[in-house]
Amino acid sequence: MSISARLPKAAPSTSPLPQELVDHVIDYLKDDFASLKMVGLLGRTWYRRTRVHLFNSIYLNDEKPKRRLCTLMNLLLSHSELVRNIKRLSLVQPGRKRRLLSCSELIKILPLLEKVTTLEIIGEDDRYPIDWSALNFKLQKALHSRMACSSLTSLTLINIRNLDSTPLAQYHNITFLHLNEVHASARPGATFSGAWLPLNRRPRSATSEHYYLNKLQVTGCGGPLKALLCCALTSESTLGLLRIKQLGVTAFSWDEDMDAAWSELLNICTLSVEIYTLTEEVNDISLPVVPTPPILLAIRRFEHLQAFHLSTSYHRFNGGTNSTFPNLLQELDQLSRSGNRVDLSKINILFHEDPHDDFTAVPDVAARICDIVSDEVWVKLGEMLTRSAFSALAVRISFDTTGSTLGEKDWKLVGDAFGSHMEGLQKRGAVVLSILRAVPTSLSEQSTGIYEESWIHRNTTREPHAQDAGATEVLQDVKKTLDGAAEVEVKPARERELDKYIKGTSRSVRNQMRLARQGVRGSGYNNLTPGDGTTQKKWRLLDANLKAKIEEFAIPTPPAPQNSNSECHPAPNQTAAPPRPATTALC
Repeated sequence: MSISARLPKAAPSTSPLPQELVDHVIDYLKDDFASLKMVGLLGRTWYRRTRVHLFNSIYLNDEKPKRRLCTLMNLLLSHSELVRNIKRLSLVQPGRKRRLLSCSELIKILPLLEKVTTLEIIGEDDRYPIDWSALNFKLQKALHSRMACSSLTSLTLINIRNLDSTPLAQYHNITFLHLNEVHASARPGATFSGAWLPLNRRPRSATSEHYYLNKLQVTGCGGPLKALLCCALTSESTLGLLRIKQLGVTAFSWDEDMDAAWSELLNICTLSVEIYTLTEEVNDISLPVVPTPPILLAIRRFEHLQAFHLSTSYHRFNGGTNSTFPNLLQELDQLSRSGNRVDLSKINILFHEDPHDDFTAVPDVAARICDIVSDEVWVKLGEMLTRSAFSALAVRISFDTTGSTLGEKDWKLVGDAFGSHMEGLQKRGAVVLSILRAVPTSLSEQSTGIYEESWIHRNTTREPHAQDAGATEVLQDVKKTLDGAAEVEVKPARERELDKYIKGTSRSVRNQMRLARQGVRGSGYNNLTPGDGTTQKKWRLLDANLKAKIEEFAIPTPPAPQNSNSECHPAPNQTAAPPRPATTALC
């Protein structure tokens, strides 16, 4: 008899922990993919739950698309239970080429993803939008079939041209629609008298509140929006546009089509909107500020508005031609004098850096915040909001300080200044200031602009994740190194080479911060976010290389002369001399 036959058989492995506790541990690790993969090897009780998070989101771009699609298809065919775990599908075209959208495997795999609730089709590069008319007809049909699937509730279309938006009017299953730089094939300024093809009546199963469009976010999509509104007004639409509760808009690419479509949209949803988010246009600090259209600040048009979110930038506020806050004050003044009941209970204002800002060439965030605080608009706003009509209104003002050196002392001065400007609100505890050090990491969370407190609540009430804090520290270290490089005495022959290297590094850091703030994955960053440990290692390596490059090009500092008799010890009745400060903080 063999030795193995004589050994007692091992009992089947079972986890000593209850399944509820196992699930709780796995849910806590939902954003840490490396840990999820390791935990899934502990046993069956751990394996199933980890797959819920590992396969929750599928992100596909032009990086080896055929190979990745074939791998995914084989997984789904051999493990059919994984299909129900896939809830989000992101299809991204990063540049001019359409490697992903030209793969025949994509047409085959779309019908398998029957449990997807969120679909994102994104042209990542503004210069090269996705040409819908150039896509294979079978792929167009498969994508429309997925949009019309009853399980799909969220649809995001970004940077797409030649898209016939009429079929969208029939997808009554969609409760969140995000259109960003989507253009129809019709010429600009075209009028729509009705649907371009016959539509079905709204099904009886879609009469409940659940089947009405709840959230709408639009940016630069006047043509498609006009078509959808025209269908809705002629009762040819099954997409419920008449009961929008959360409305968001970005004042980017504002043209005549958007102005006309927005005016029409205000007319049909004036009674339903409860949460309104306005994101102002961002532009390079070297360019003049583009005024926000006053119609976007007409908050009194929404009779039951409960929360107003405004996302703006330091550069826009200090640009010298800021008309946003004067227009907002005028709207609030007319709202308080209307005599109607005011449901508005929250105003959230977020200041952030423009993603195109070169933080080595602009004032520090602390200085820019001080400029904002000293503006007299806050005194006027404080006086306005003490009126009886706004007795239930609370104001939250947030500053994104990612990559800055704002300290606790500076923050206390900011708080004291706001307290003096808004004394009436401060007494009743209706004004709150907050610092945002961690940025949203979800693409939909940052790009939609419809947060209902998520862009405030998510980043101020929770304790920063250790990885988020680590990523912020790394970016700050790189910034300090770049700032210190200007004080280094460089060898004349290497000065131009060092300047070129520093400019390239500044551009890389600036782009990383921009992508992190937008939550965009990919673009050469290996699908990583600022909170990812691998990203931290990458930027620590960049910081180390930058310091080494500066040290290589710098003129060495001669050592201080020493007295040979003293043997580096202080003479009697003398104190040791303080160490000589280094020329650069490289250690």
